[in-house]
Amino acid sequence: MQIGNYNQKTKVTSGYDPLIDMPDVYNPAIAYGQSKTANIWMANEIERRYGDQGLHAISIHPGNIMTEGWANLDPRVMELFKDLMQDPALQKAFKSVPQGAATQVLAAVGKDYEGVGGK
Repeated sequence: MQIGNYNQKTKVTSGYDPLIDMPDVYNPAIAYGQSKTANIWMANEIERRYGDQGLHAISIHPGNIMTEGWANLDPRVMELFKDLMQDPALQKAFKSVPQGAATQVLAAVGKDYEGVGGK
């Protein structure tokens, strides 16, 4: 991905990835990845600026969770995932919403994470 293409003003191409090779400039799959990268950068910046004052941030990935977000995906992305989402093995890998929330709660209050940030 081009550095500085945050608003997807130019088309990102890969030559092999069907999620990237969509015909228009804006690509929801790339936007999702950019938002997750921004979460990591934010956690690191909070730690850099405020960690020595006791404010810490951790960027976590709670796992694959079947949320309402899936229902609102771009139809082109849903078409690409349609067969994959029917796979029983993949369906077993998805967590429930409470299971996904537990990951975030653990990161927020777990003693192992006390005083830890920027990870």
